[in-house]
Order: sequence, then structure tokens, then C-alpha cells
Amino acid sequence: CIDMSPLQIMKNDMSNDLVSVIGLKFGSDFDINYINFGKIVICTDADVDGDRICALLLLFFSMNWPELIEKNIVCRCISPIIVANKGRDSKKFYTMEDFNKEVSKLKSWEVKYCKGLSGLNAKETKEMMREPIFHYFTKDNQAEHFFKKWFGKDADTRKDLMIGV
Repeated sequence: CIDMSPLQIMKNDMSNDLVSVIGLKFGSDFDINYINFGKIVICTDADVDGDRICALLLLFFSMNWPELIEKNIVCRCISPIIVANKGRDSKKFYTMEDFNKEVSKLKSWEVKYCKGLSGLNAKETKEMMREPIFHYFTKDNQAEHFFKKWFGKDADTRKDLMIGV
């Protein structure tokens, strides 16, 4: 996606569908005022796979339409990874780190690992949609640097990142 031409992007059915539905155009034909939506919300599972999907979509938008990031049109809706219930009380945890800090206080609570959107029940899903938690992104030099490291052509760099070198 980093070095792909618009023609290469449009040959992919999923990319083509995204571009068409949102109303995006490549190059000087693009006008942010004529897209079909006021906000593009990335809603993925709260696990590592969801993070990867989100990163790929951010890369796709930031490389081709950086204005969408700059104007806060693209954001991510965060879903809980763990929900703890006790009677009518409910606590939602959006990171494992936050959950691990509180786990000792949840001895008598019913704890449910949600992983993602399909792990939420109807009530939890409604709450998430009614009171979304949005994360916005910044396209800066650090973001560019990480996009190139993680999604560039150099496989050895990615391997080093995965093994922690």
C-alpha cells in the first residue's frame, strides 16, 4: 500500500469498494468536501488482529488522502476487550494492561473476555454505539517512520521488529 499506484489499489476489490462507497478520488480530483460521509470510523476487534487491520486502513487512508487524517475524519472506535459484571455494575477494560491493574479487585465479579465486537452482548453493543470512544490519529514523522518500517518492502526490518531486535 505504501508504494502502490492508484491503478494497483483499484484492482483490489475491497479497496475499490472502499474508495467508491466513501466517494474518494485520487490526486487533484479529490475534494474532501464531496466525500459521502462526515466521519470514517474504523471499528475492529480489540485484539492484535484488530490493531493490524486498523493500522492497514490508516496506512491506506494516510498515504492516499492525508487530509482525512489531518481533519479528524478517520478515527477508531474502541471496543472493550474485557467486561466485568457484578449485579447491575459493569466495568469495561479497553486494554489488558488496564484489566491486569484491577484484576485483584474483581474476585467476585463475572469476567468476560470479549476479544472484539462479536463478544459483546446486545446491551453492551448498544452502549458502545451510543457512547463511542473515538481515537484520532496524527500523521507526523514518527507515524511515517513506523508505517515504512512495518509495511515497507524490507522484510528483514519487519522480522527484527517482531522478534524485538
